[in-house]
Amino acid sequence: MDTPSNCAEFCPKNHFYNVNNTLQYTKLVWRDNCDRNPLYPQGGTWVYDRSNWCPGAEVWTYDMELTPFVTPGNTAILNHDVQAYVQTGGWDYYQIEDQVVYYDAPSFTLDASIDDIISPSTNQMWLRYNPVCTNPIVKITNTGSTALTSLTITYGLNTGTPAVYNWTGNLAFLESQDVTLPIFPWAQGATSFTVTISSPNGGADQYAYNNSRTSSYVYPPVMPSPMVIEFKTNNYAWENDYTLKNSAGVIIHSRSNLLNNTVYKDTLTLPYDCYTFELLDTGEDGLSWWANTAQGSGYIRFRSATSNQILKSFGNDFGGQVYQQFTVGLTSSTTDYIMTNQLEMHVYPNPSDGHVYIDVNMTKRDNGLIEIHDMLGKKVYSYRFENLTAESVEADLSFLDKGVYFVTLTTGDQKVSRKLMMD
Repeated sequence: MDTPSNCAEFCPKNHFYNVNNTLQYTKLVWRDNCDRNPLYPQGGTWVYDRSNWCPGAEVWTYDMELTPFVTPGNTAILNHDVQAYVQTGGWDYYQIEDQVVYYDAPSFTLDASIDDIISPSTNQMWLRYNPVCTNPIVKITNTGSTALTSLTITYGLNTGTPAVYNWTGNLAFLESQDVTLPIFPWAQGATSFTVTISSPNGGADQYAYNNSRTSSYVYPPVMPSPMVIEFKTNNYAWENDYTLKNSAGVIIHSRSNLLNNTVYKDTLTLPYDCYTFELLDTGEDGLSWWANTAQGSGYIRFRSATSNQILKSFGNDFGGQVYQQFTVGLTSSTTDYIMTNQLEMHVYPNPSDGHVYIDVNMTKRDNGLIEIHDMLGKKVYSYRFENLTAESVEADLSFLDKGVYFVTLTTGDQKVSRKLMMD
């Protein structure tokens, strides 16, 4: 690829679409949110923004309506061009695929569809923004020929009374919008969330089979009050700040202008409500990342203020954001504070020079065993814990030789393993 722009994978360029030698569309083909990839953490340079893709994530498509620029029965010349760049290497190239789709007139004049439920959802695509206890977010599309200006949206959990929201807007044929719905009574014990749309523009929807969608529902974590937010900064503390908001979106606590390599412990007494915690990293490479060892390593955790028990350890290879919604006030027993629906283990920094953190989040209160083996299967480290829902281990592995090791967590009938590089 060429330098200094790296014009193959890491180069934002405009693409131009001409019809009959006339420019009709200009599109910047660039993905600027790889640091919030739903598939994380992962190996490689996953946080770097790229030309229209992020490792493991979906690839965006660009749709352009050609109907106004062509005449039935006549020949049309279509041309796709790319913004020029200077090539200094011999192997960079773009593989481009364009498809022309022919379609008849819309089948319906009044029709809307519910295309996706972003939250609440257990879909991996929306992992970073779930579970929730605030506003549901759904995606609607106008699938009728008449502009969609109003819609009735009915939504709720399988155990409760549905809520109703009257949406207004202006969507042309095939235009979509993510709709943030008002908060309604969330409930423990529910297993699904259903949204149904009706009355487009006050009339009858002409196609009923795209009017409803259901997602799996998981109740957000329940936290104690008081609780502690424990945050250790790395060498680049200026990249970080965090906020805690209540269900009204009001910031009730925040941290910014932080010092490098400093531990902050904020004890918070919170009334019953739903809360949103968000930690941002403007460097878009978390608190520790293998390709930026100069930033050092930090961590972010939730603790009990009374027992000092770790309730949640967030991995530090998170890209640009840690996002967690939780509730306070439904229980006073720490035995109920289960912060995850699957066994989690985060090992960092990785690669390591010998000082390693191992963070564990359990699906239930249980015993566990952490073991580290070399490539030949020889056990070089072990650590046991009992009757916990989360744990954070600081391991001194400076005695190990450089190379590849495997960290394994075993608890009950579950097991998870991570590769660790010793530098």
